[in-house]
Amino acid sequence: MGAEHAALPIWENTNKNPANLSVEYSSMQVDVKELQEVPGAFQLLNVLSKTECSSLIEISEQLEFLPDTAVSLPRSGRHNDSFTWIVNEQTDGIIWQRIAHLMGDRQRLFNGSKALGTNARFRFYRYGQDDYFKPHQMVRGQGFVL
Repeated sequence: MGAEHAALPIWENTNKNPANLSVEYSSMQVDVKELQEVPGAFQLLNVLSKTECSSLIEISEQLEFLPDTAVSLPRSGRHNDSFTWIVNEQTDGIIWQRIAHLMGDRQRLFNGSKALGTNARFRFYRYGQDDYFKPHQMVRGQGFVL
């Protein structure tokens, strides 16, 4: 299970904010969609503008995707191409500013603890015809299911 390719692509940028994320983007544009079927799970919508999404896609297309991913799922669970980009603090910080106010412990699953930031490992997936990523749950210690 997990990674099947010896050289998983992980990228890091040296330029600050290479996708030109706007620092003027209002955090009030971000919406939360609770996922009732998974306690504590939710989607954040409108975190990025369409222009910012296009910029990230353009950058990703210049980097190398491989038919593998560094997760604990076999290729039968996910069939796509991927890479990981470790973004710089400025890019990560801009996104965190947009969502921080939404990251409280609404369902009291974490004893009122607050999130400290985002995961700066941005994962990009590319899907070809007939590719998929099956629904799954990842279990991480102490009974928490992610």
